[in-house]
Amino acid sequence: MYSANVYRIRDARVEDAPELVRLGWATAESWPGGQILVGEIRGVVAAALAVDEDRSLMANVPGAPSLLAHMHARAVGFGPTGERPASPIVSARARADG
Repeated sequence: MYSANVYRIRDARVEDAPELVRLGWATAESWPGGQILVGEIRGVVAAALAVDEDRSLMANVPGAPSLLAHMHARAVGFGPTGERPASPIVSARARADG
């Protein structure tokens, strides 16, 4: 069983773009679409999960694999029946790529 408050997991925001680039989504071709969750360890983004595409990234830091497992467990309810809007960061990237 996963504790609900071990890590901070939230929707990605526009301000998270540099952190997501640092983790590995550095080009327009690699950038995911749809819902993106980020997970933090001690206030630093350590993992990202593109829910719709089931793609993820994580930093090489202690706890990141467990964080990503928590994120996958949380994302289970965000599938096709749990419609959620695209994250603001995806919308901003789409406008920028134009």
